[in-house]
Amino acid sequence: MNYKTYILLFSTVFAISCGGTKEKDTTDDIMSEVQQSAELAMSNENINQVIKSVPSPLEITSIIKETGVEYDKGMLNNTSNAENYLNTFKKATNLGVFGADLGYINLYEKTYTSLEYLSTIRSLADDLKLGQFFDFETLKRLSSNNGKLDSIIYISTSSFEKMNNYLSKQKRENVSVLMLTGGWIESMHLACQVALKTNSKEMMDRVGEQKIALEQIVILIDLFKNDPAFATIIKDVKDIEKLFADVKIVYIEKEPVTKEVNGMLVVESGTESHVEITNEQFAKIASTITDVRNNLIKN
Repeated sequence: MNYKTYILLFSTVFAISCGGTKEKDTTDDIMSEVQQSAELAMSNENINQVIKSVPSPLEITSIIKETGVEYDKGMLNNTSNAENYLNTFKKATNLGVFGADLGYINLYEKTYTSLEYLSTIRSLADDLKLGQFFDFETLKRLSSNNGKLDSIIYISTSSFEKMNNYLSKQKRENVSVLMLTGGWIESMHLACQVALKTNSKEMMDRVGEQKIALEQIVILIDLFKNDPAFATIIKDVKDIEKLFADVKIVYIEKEPVTKEVNGMLVVESGTESHVEITNEQFAKIASTITDVRNNLIKN
């Protein structure tokens, strides 16, 4: 399988319509101060480049439906939890979580549920004053009519790029990092649960491939190690990283693949990967990711 298959809807998490006007909370103030310290270690531009280098975590979920496993809403974060996320840390990380969930939902074309999650994502993005970068009405229409997945991917990805650039200019890379980390953890949770249900070696391999993305995420979140709000998630992600230490990935270079998306030529890597991961290693990774994810979504 190609190392990069689909970007899917991970970027949806970063882009829902019209920004909100809620008052700034104390967590915002703390994170702003920590951001200044982080900039001493890495410039805004460099942080932005590392963020862009991380492959979409939902690329691993592109084969979920192919495993034959039935849709299971119970694996997702309940939208009712969103009203209890009161600070920037919780809002940003769970914006990533809900975006990953939305990608899973759209794989199964669950229109009503998709609109429910879009609404929740929109609310969280408004709270973070990021909604102005996303064409919510177009995405809503595409989701309602089971629109072309490629079109949804293109709109979402474009929106994320604009949002990421905006956050960089505003010196709010911390928010980008939190959304990215939340989305990655949730997508790993979904992939691990499917792999456990189906005993799919291919899905286990897709989880193993995420070792590379995890290394980049660790670099990013470690920039905010002086922020008390980041302490738990840094520890949790590094605990996951330790479990990936013995997972081996061998890459086989092949010619890139060119395809047309919305009238534009897109070049995808033709690189294939071979993952060496044992059942025991996978079981430990899946168990730890479940614990980390459940802690992340709790009120």
